[in-house]
Amino acid sequence: MRQGFLGLVLVLFTTSVQAECDKKYHFDVKEGRLETPKYEELGVEGAKALADFIIKNKPKIRLLRLNRDALGNEGTIILAKALPVLKDSLQYLGMDDNEIGDAGMKALAEALKSMSKLRIAFFNINLVTDEGAKALHCLSSLKELRGISLAYNNLTEKGKTDLQKRLERVTVMFG
Repeated sequence: MRQGFLGLVLVLFTTSVQAECDKKYHFDVKEGRLETPKYEELGVEGAKALADFIIKNKPKIRLLRLNRDALGNEGTIILAKALPVLKDSLQYLGMDDNEIGDAGMKALAEALKSMSKLRIAFFNINLVTDEGAKALHCLSSLKELRGISLAYNNLTEKGKTDLQKRLERVTVMFG
């Protein structure tokens, strides 16, 4: 799988799903993958279209990678409202370099706490502080969770220590 510039990759258990959202965003899932056009960012409008796609089609997404997609808090909050649809399938979530702050992280934490199969989550290179990281404490009950990465955010040593203690059986990386 390609990493880098627009990392929207959805790996699905379904064989083919197609949807056109607001004519600007076209999500086409073939052979278990969905990718946005190269070098384009989703932004808030794309987050709305993707959330609508997830809610409408209820795909079985195993891996969701939204790196460098300029979601910000607004786009992240919109997308977080759709994530509970994926509660029985999502295993890997990558949301690096999206300017996600505490409000976005709180919305994500609320959505992710029901993800029974979530194993790995990446939130590197964002704007998360101790307050946003504290919201992740609710993920301690996820039995499958093995790792969370918050490298290059704005956490203090106390915030890092608190999160590691709360998620004691999970590898927490800060970079």
